[in-house]
Amino acid sequence: MALSFIETGVTDRIRNSKRKGKVTLIEWGGLASYFTNKLKADTDKLIRETQWAKERDANNPIETRMMFGNANVPMGTNKTNDLVKSVVCKDEAQGKKYLNEFIAGLDNDIDVQRVVAQFMIGRKGFDASTIPTTLLGEC
Repeated sequence: MALSFIETGVTDRIRNSKRKGKVTLIEWGGLASYFTNKLKADTDKLIRETQWAKERDANNPIETRMMFGNANVPMGTNKTNDLVKSVVCKDEAQGKKYLNEFIAGLDNDIDVQRVVAQFMIGRKGFDASTIPTTLLGEC
């Protein structure tokens, strides 16, 4: 017995049938500008008040994160070597400051670069072959 919804199902071939050309992949050298543009265009998605942050600390009710696609990009590691995927803050201005600091870290902080490089391997829409091999060692 065939399921009734299969007849009207959308496949990748159908969804992409109107695509004119290949999708341009983001390269390692363009990642900082990609994140900068993302911050300008999607501030509300990247910096927002969350229930978890409010319950944790009423003075810091906002959670800040960077995203690539629908995934939270790790910003680095904490003292216990766990990945930091978001940061709490008191307001949007502080959230923007933290994200701009993270974006700057892609150019000048080897730890941020290594964590992000490990994360970006295999991500759809990203050309992993452009990651410098020096960043792909120990993370």
